[in-house]
Amino acid sequence: MSLNEDRECNDRAHRTASVGLKPGSRAQRRAAATFLGLFVLLVAAWLAWRHERHSQENDETRLLAEQVAYRFGREVDIHLALAAMARDRLEAQDTIDQARFQEAVSHVQRHFASFAVIAFLNPGMIPQWMVPEGSFLLGGFSLFEQPLQRELMLRSFLERRTVISPPLRGAQAAALMAAYVPVFNHGQFAGYLSPVLRLDVLLERLLKEGFLHFYMVRVADQSSGLVVFSNAMDEREFSVAGAVVTVADRRFLVQLASVKSHGWLLLPFVALPCAALLALLPALLIYQGSLHATAMYRERERFKKMADMLPEMVLELSDDEHLEITYLNSTARHAFAHESREDAEVEDSAPPNFHQIVVEQSLSVLGKKLDELRHGDPAQARPIWCDLELRRTDGTMFPGRFTAIAMRDEESNAVIGFRCVISDMTEVIKRQRDLKQAATHDTLTGLPNRGLFYDRLEQAIGRARREGSRLAVLFCDLDKFKQVNDTLGHHAGDELLRQVAARMKEAVRKTDTVARLAGDEFVLIIEGLPGTGDALSMVDEVCSKIIRHLSSDYLIHDTDRVTIGLSIGISIFPDHGQNVDELLISADHSMYRVKADGGNAFHMAVSC
Repeated sequence: MSLNEDRECNDRAHRTASVGLKPGSRAQRRAAATFLGLFVLLVAAWLAWRHERHSQENDETRLLAEQVAYRFGREVDIHLALAAMARDRLEAQDTIDQARFQEAVSHVQRHFASFAVIAFLNPGMIPQWMVPEGSFLLGGFSLFEQPLQRELMLRSFLERRTVISPPLRGAQAAALMAAYVPVFNHGQFAGYLSPVLRLDVLLERLLKEGFLHFYMVRVADQSSGLVVFSNAMDEREFSVAGAVVTVADRRFLVQLASVKSHGWLLLPFVALPCAALLALLPALLIYQGSLHATAMYRERERFKKMADMLPEMVLELSDDEHLEITYLNSTARHAFAHESREDAEVEDSAPPNFHQIVVEQSLSVLGKKLDELRHGDPAQARPIWCDLELRRTDGTMFPGRFTAIAMRDEESNAVIGFRCVISDMTEVIKRQRDLKQAATHDTLTGLPNRGLFYDRLEQAIGRARREGSRLAVLFCDLDKFKQVNDTLGHHAGDELLRQVAARMKEAVRKTDTVARLAGDEFVLIIEGLPGTGDALSMVDEVCSKIIRHLSSDYLIHDTDRVTIGLSIGISIFPDHGQNVDELLISADHSMYRVKADGGNAFHMAVSC
């Protein structure tokens, strides 16, 4: 290769490399610009947060200052009230001496360390006794010999009320405040009770109870400007929020300031990780979406497994014109799904739309209920229910209890379908029918029981009165029934009663009533008898027919033949009674007369 060719190859390689670097440089600039923009946004957001946080801290500090001021004033008032209580103890004594003074103030001093001293001064303003015992000099001077203190004592005597002094700086820079309480014994002025409060001890206890470890606190007397308490390291940095409280005649300014935060130093350490996280935000969103889809799929599969375990039919319908079925559980598939061949699995068959399942007469009820779900309040999400007549795949129909709730879109909250549960009510309705039958009919023979018989007899009497006709009540009792029970057993007796009931129903008209009252006692209602003398002949004919039907042999359990008789007592409405009880009593007496004459016959108490 020549020198020129070698130079051209080097130039082409250089140009190719240069062209290849440009896209990478542009990508780096875009990444740097994106990072810088995210960093600026983070800094702006952080500054906004700091401003909002500073405003919130100022509001909290102001409210806390008001709370501390209130509690400070309340504590001073409590101390003054205790001093007044000690004064009341002294005034209740016959005489005031040192022992009674120490007894009166011992309760106060025992529970409150805020009292520096409690003294008693005579009317001449000279201290006599002091608890605890010690020097009368407080802070290097005699507190009670100052002109201002004597002026305050004189005011408390003239106005007969408690007066407090301005705060004073005592020993070891302790802030003191004296109160002067006039004491009168038997109407005569006896002297002054003077408790001296240590304001610094009182305030330190308040701050400890209030968890104010992260606040600087300063309390000053507004009149004199004396600072009675301060835990600030540097008064110049005291950015305060204050509140004023009045204690007796004195006004105090309570000031609070939160300890300054240096969180701005952590900005770079916070901003860089946040910028990295924001750069990864798209990938995080995609990953979150996949997790959500996986969770939804698992939730759907869990729902299907739980639905397949239910004996009820669970369906999901789309909210369209035909209510297309989008899901069937196992019970619903066996009831409604179409099979293409005999060995096809039910799960593989295509579900029909719901209109093919509901009988036409129930479609209007279904439409109204689904409209209630469509236009209902989404926040309540109450289910609806109704009774429908439904059709299985094999063409059989059954009553079903239909319950449904609306399925809504997560974003628009619009109805996208319905989740339904169908309960087969066939067995429920059958049980209800059986319970109703058991309440009104005899369980052994299926005949009306005593309650239904009384009801039908009352209705028959009402019809007879309106139509001017008669009716007959036949009270029947089986002859030799006890012998059957004793020889063949109760099972044979039950079978005999069932056959007797069947023969009685065959012997009378369908409009007549045959009922079993108890044991082997039966009663019949024969309606539509004429109001003339022909009624007796008709009743005789019915009774003869009944006795003929019941006199034939009975085959019990295909092995035993039994022959019984029948005793019938007859009463006629209105000849033998005007109500149910009178007719039954009359027929019962007639039946027992037949029994006494040998049975297997009928008798009427009084002839028509």
